[in-house]
Amino acid sequence: MNITIQPSKSKQATEITTLLRQSITELCAPDYSNNKAFLDNWLENKTKNKYCKMD
Repeated sequence: MNITIQPSKSKQATEITTLLRQSITELCAPDYSNNKAFLDNWLENKTKNKYCKMD
């Protein structure tokens, strides 16, 4: 299997942020007993401006 990693593009920002947030809410949440307050705090700064370098 070959994997290529490349810098994100601003047009991908929404998709990247959605993937990150979904991975937390769907995969990690059960490990934290679906604690809404904890998850809300974790997700608070998961925005496209925070995680995706804009071109």
